[in-house]
Amino acid sequence: MNQKFMLLYSVIAIFLVFSGLIIVFILPQTSNSVPGFPFKITGGTLIEINRENHTGIIWGQSFEIKITQEFNTSIEKEHFSIHVLNFPTSGILVMGLMETEKVSIQGSLSCKLDLSGRISRNRIITITKPPEDQAKITFLAMGDTQGFTKLYSEMIQNSNTLGNNFILHLGDMTASGSVDSFETFKNLSKVSEIPIFTTPGNHDIKLSNSTAYYEKFFGKSEYSFLYNGYLFISLNSSSGFYSENSFIFLSSLLESFPTTPKVIFTHIPIFDPRLDKDHDLLNETQSTKLLTLLNNTNVKAVISGHIHYFNHTLMNGIHFITSGGGGAYLYEAPEDGGLHHYTEVTINVITDEFTINPVPLMKKTQPTDVFISKENISRVISIEDLLSEFTLTYGNSSFQNQYDNWRANGSYIGIKISDLVETVGGMSEDQWLSVRAWDGLVSNYSYMVVYPNSSWYEIQGDMILAFSYNDQIVPDYQDGYRVVFLPLDGSYSNEDCKNTSLPNEGWYIYPSAGFRWIKYVQSLTIVEEG
Repeated sequence: MNQKFMLLYSVIAIFLVFSGLIIVFILPQTSNSVPGFPFKITGGTLIEINRENHTGIIWGQSFEIKITQEFNTSIEKEHFSIHVLNFPTSGILVMGLMETEKVSIQGSLSCKLDLSGRISRNRIITITKPPEDQAKITFLAMGDTQGFTKLYSEMIQNSNTLGNNFILHLGDMTASGSVDSFETFKNLSKVSEIPIFTTPGNHDIKLSNSTAYYEKFFGKSEYSFLYNGYLFISLNSSSGFYSENSFIFLSSLLESFPTTPKVIFTHIPIFDPRLDKDHDLLNETQSTKLLTLLNNTNVKAVISGHIHYFNHTLMNGIHFITSGGGGAYLYEAPEDGGLHHYTEVTINVITDEFTINPVPLMKKTQPTDVFISKENISRVISIEDLLSEFTLTYGNSSFQNQYDNWRANGSYIGIKISDLVETVGGMSEDQWLSVRAWDGLVSNYSYMVVYPNSSWYEIQGDMILAFSYNDQIVPDYQDGYRVVFLPLDGSYSNEDCKNTSLPNEGWYIYPSAGFRWIKYVQSLTIVEEG
């Protein structure tokens, strides 16, 4: 018996040893904490950390942020500074601080926590912003600014005087999703006095083909927050469809909050409210699946952008709102909702009544000059210069986009870009042409594209800077100036783009012929590297 007990004890001891190894080596790997930053964040995303200085930056994505100490650490001679951004600081409540710790207000949407001393595991610091009006929620929604910053800035200025609770940006903040364009958008957002909750659009993942850049600046692409009894849910539709994880995420929230009224905000609409149009999710089966999922779940509204106009459709008790008038060119006539705008939404939380008003904005006409430069040589060319000094090139063309749809079919008039480049000395074979648009998009073209040999010319045709489309001339031509290719068959396909791209340009940067047809051209610059 003793030997049996000894054997049993030995087995238990061995089990405990291996269990200990599992605890030591596996749990830290599966923890949400970041090495050197022993806190788990809910209600926001840790977007930056400096381990040497023991500082972190949280981007707020709710009205309650919890900071949980995940394991014991002694910082008696050190401190952690946590900066919380995009979180309203007027009237905030902070719980869980020790006597030696403090919170300091840095601005209307910024505060800093200075944490010091010994912190025990599972200690929770909570920062909460209670609603000031228990009877209603008011917010603004805008989508598809796509780098046109003036209308976005105007909305923010209006929001600072209207007493709204927050802003929803419905995606396509940028034209291409470049780091520079995200930085520009975030800098513009800093003047806001209320939180801005974002969701990514297809243009925001254009260059990276993922939400990696977006999340670096604005945190998780799918998240939710409670405000005044309503649950707001961001869903990531930037790729044109929802991942399986998106459906799991949404289903979990619908099950966890069965009676809570909900508002979903996303970029691409579940369905296109226009007759015979299909600017919605790429997968019709997903649209049907999502609409079925929303039945009897107390979803009150679905707000989206992507279609550059305004629409409000009430279906099965759900408000479907499209607000894509943030600055990009419009898809419809004014009488059909085609207006630059943002949408003001007020919810009576007692009656669940929605008041939905589009607020028109006037888009300023872009300048009609083009800046051309090479090293110390530069020139500003006006529409009058183009018409009087250069040989005009005519042609019919269209391009294929990343979804294999054909766009912008019509008649173009422009100037060969090689002729424009020659006004500042031309290009050498190792130089590149960098084309920048007013919305911040940049596209680079090799010497082979600007000065094609016979085989490339047979595929792409003339490369022109178009100032006229279907008899509309800049500034009435809304996309102009625009880079246009005029192949002999009148169709610039994705295959054409691929066959006239070097390994580090064009198709290999973004697999779409449309990426080369850059619009709103502001400048042409000859550079040493693409």
